Amino acid sequence: MSVQILMEDENYLQLEGLKKLFETVEDIQVQQMVKDEQEIMNKISDSQPDILIMDLHSPIFCGIRAIRQIHTCYPKIRILILSNLCGIEAIRSALEAGASGYLLKQCSFNELLHAIRSISQGNSYFHPIVSKLILRDITHHGHEVIVGTEMDPSLTEREMEVLHLAAEGFTNQEIGKKLFISTKTVQTHRRNIMDKLGFHDRVDLVKYAIRKGIIALQE
Repeated sequence: MSVQILMEDENYLQLEGLKKLFETVEDIQVQQMVKDEQEIMNKISDSQPDILIMDLHSPIFCGIRAIRQIHTCYPKIRILILSNLCGIEAIRSALEAGASGYLLKQCSFNELLHAIRSISQGNSYFHPIVSKLILRDITHHGHEVIVGTEMDPSLTEREMEVLHLAAEGFTNQEIGKKLFISTKTVQTHRRNIMDKLGFHDRVDLVKYAIRKGIIALQE
């Protein structure tokens, strides 16, 4: 079955262009297009898309309020931000409100497809610039915090290393290469981390890293 998406953007010409591109893709279907947060709330209960792709405008409070309300009322609908805003406050607020991914409009259509497919499978996806913004000083501060008492004592030293790298955005294969262990072993460690800390996806990892100080956010 194809992934059903609802798209929101105040630039309707841009939405029309994206819709034309999506028509060339077999596994993703555009259900509806709307131009603001109010239209989202009016349409989403009827359309029940798998993924909502929405812009984040400045000031951001209306968009964040919509994300939080949708995430609360329709928890199965995944939310992907596609925006020109790349300030850390906007990114942090969107994640905390319930967004599963954050892309910048400078991304390619192929990256947008990859993000949609990843999110539809229960994962999260962040544009590389977004990941760098929220994780850029983890190398400087992360190790000291990770080995301290702030971390969950139920995690082993290896699990804390995997958590560090996973929150930073590395894939299982990349983590395996960095730690000189197999991809299968990384998967086992990640599953143990998820179980012990009650996580569901990488969004939870990032939120936990922010909360515990593994990630020191900078403006």
